[in-house]
Amino acid sequence: WSINSTANYATFQWNFQFMYEFAKAHPEISWVFKPHPNLLFSAVEEKIFPSAETFKEYLQAWDKLPNALFYTGAYYQDIFATSDGMILDSCSFIVEYQFVDKPMIFLTREGEKFNELGREILKASYLVNGQNLDEIATTMQKVFIEGKDDKAAKRKAVFDKYLNYPKANGMLASEFIFKNIIDELKP
Repeated sequence: WSINSTANYATFQWNFQFMYEFAKAHPEISWVFKPHPNLLFSAVEEKIFPSAETFKEYLQAWDKLPNALFYTGAYYQDIFATSDGMILDSCSFIVEYQFVDKPMIFLTREGEKFNELGREILKASYLVNGQNLDEIATTMQKVFIEGKDDKAAKRKAVFDKYLNYPKANGMLASEFIFKNIIDELKP
């Protein structure tokens, strides 16, 4: 959604048609297209689509593919759990997706900013310039279709170092929080 903002993550403006055509040309891959809720507004405002209706037609085209689903729901945990990988250009899911231990292709652009955790996760992810359609296709072919996940060990190491709460705390994060609340309420 951050097509022309200070956030500087969006690559949709350069690859939206390519991604649809790639999905259409690869029926062996099941796709879930989950756009940011603000993408419609920014795509129309930035004249990528001439109107909200044409943007909605693009979404409907995804939904009409026999191997794709256009999803707007809030709950994505099942999608993450049943996926084989994710391709994205937003920092919103990069940490959350690490909990399913599956490959992620992050589409980059100039001006992105990440904290230490984000930078470490991206080192364990496949990074592709969001404007380089040939490289996007090659990386999707290698990682998702051929199943060559060369970053699996690095991804596991990053997860264990930064996100493995049960290992660090001896319990799940929810149990740790509950225990701390109970400890604070004790007289």
